[in-house]
Amino acid sequence: MRDVRKKTGRLREAKAFNVDFQDRLRSDCIDELGLTPPPCVANGASIAEAVALMQRQKSGCVLVIDCDAGTETPGTVLPDSASSGSVCCGPSDGTLIAGRLLGIFTERDLLKRVLFANVSTDSAVSSVMTSSPETVLPDDSIATVIAKMNDGGFRHIPVVGASDSVVGVVSVKQVVQYLVEHFPEAVYNLPPDPAKVGASREGS
Repeated sequence: MRDVRKKTGRLREAKAFNVDFQDRLRSDCIDELGLTPPPCVANGASIAEAVALMQRQKSGCVLVIDCDAGTETPGTVLPDSASSGSVCCGPSDGTLIAGRLLGIFTERDLLKRVLFANVSTDSAVSSVMTSSPETVLPDDSIATVIAKMNDGGFRHIPVVGASDSVVGVVSVKQVVQYLVEHFPEAVYNLPPDPAKVGASREGS
């Protein structure tokens, strides 16, 4: 009888935790993840320039932006007549990036669309980027971005504001850090692959 009561108590605790977990994911917004301005290049940038920026920023992606040369802002490097025509866009006011989002170029794109396809890194990054990528809004829930990452297999999703202006990028790493911080028991108790739980102990 005591074992039954203990099991019932654990089930109630698990149910209460699951309800709190789901409610928190639906109520907490993406901007609570601490978004920072992502590395961006103009659509005229080369693949080599995009990769170099990814390396400097230690980022798994760069966003490709339609920068308006008539709206120069602090932090935005505009090309001169001797340049290749590329633009590296920085934060316009610490929050938004000048220009409209055109696409995203990731490490996966570099491998599949450039290296494996023998495409020259002198080519425009816009020719190998993912155009019109899936995006989220700053006030979308964390549950929303998790669902989009899961459905599309994305590791990075741009966060946009008005007129597709870039606010930041949400990465899988940020989501995992959020989960570890707020729900460590849920993360640490997960099997390596939830869909493949071993029927026997490892090594047997």
